[in-house]
Amino acid sequence: MPTPTDFSDWLQAELNKRNMKASDLANKARIDKGIISRAISRQRNPTPETLQAIARAFRIPVEETYRAAGLLPQQLEETIQIKELAFLASQLPDQELDDLIEYARLRLTLAEKRGTYETEQDK
Repeated sequence: MPTPTDFSDWLQAELNKRNMKASDLANKARIDKGIISRAISRQRNPTPETLQAIARAFRIPVEETYRAAGLLPQQLEETIQIKELAFLASQLPDQELDDLIEYARLRLTLAEKRGTYETEQDK
């Protein structure tokens, strides 16, 4: 799923996906229509209460609205490699899982020292 550039874009895309208007969302979320309109027009950032109301109205996890508003980091994309690593790790006994985590931390430290590691914020 493409990541919208900001909350306004995300909110408009969610409304479109649901064939809803701002007034429909306001009614469903039990908040003033002006709050939704100002968020869409980028005049005002949504409050935590507004994000929670929108999440309830859309029936989505509240974390999704917080991510869209930039208040939580985006979730990492689960690549095939990440899924395979998680599966393999789930098969290990606890001590070996601890060893795997220690190894991953070591590899990350080495990548940082070589300058080949960058965080999501660095990108």
